[in-house]
Amino acid sequence: MFAEGYIGIAGIIGVGKSTLTMELAKALNFEPVLEEVGGNPYLESFYGDMKQFGTIMQIWLLNHRFRQHREFVSRISLGKIRGVVQDRTIWEDTIFARMLNRHPDKIISDMDYNTYLDLFDNMVLREMVFPQLMIFLDCSVETSIARIKSRGRNMEKSIDPSYLKSLQENYYEFIEEMEDA
Repeated sequence: MFAEGYIGIAGIIGVGKSTLTMELAKALNFEPVLEEVGGNPYLESFYGDMKQFGTIMQIWLLNHRFRQHREFVSRISLGKIRGVVQDRTIWEDTIFARMLNRHPDKIISDMDYNTYLDLFDNMVLREMVFPQLMIFLDCSVETSIARIKSRGRNMEKSIDPSYLKSLQENYYEFIEEMEDA
């Protein structure tokens, strides 16, 4: 099911999601829903030790976005806001989980990944609405790295280009799956 007044902005880290989210929300008189990088208690630890914090971070993100999603869909349906433009949707969380599971070091084990997918199925597929429009932004990994460096977030300085390349490939796969759905 699709939610009228719900636009999602998708893409890898540093592609420009937040910028487009703010500009589009302003143009449409919608509410911007930005990814709360500072509010994630696991993000810095994850970039320091992906294997130790990969699973718990994905579960935290799923729970956080689930709550966020329910709140803004309710506000739209009650007429409290016209709509939202969201920087990184709950639907994209599976991209990260799959990538971490497929990583040569199995950052997320098969058992943890299957548990995550069960949670996603029970929480999201049965309850959530899909954006009326999903906009995928793309850029080269080199551009992404340059933008990440320019914004100066200490926790992102250690992001490996191969991580971004793998993420980008998983986004392409996600888009193909969405087109086939």
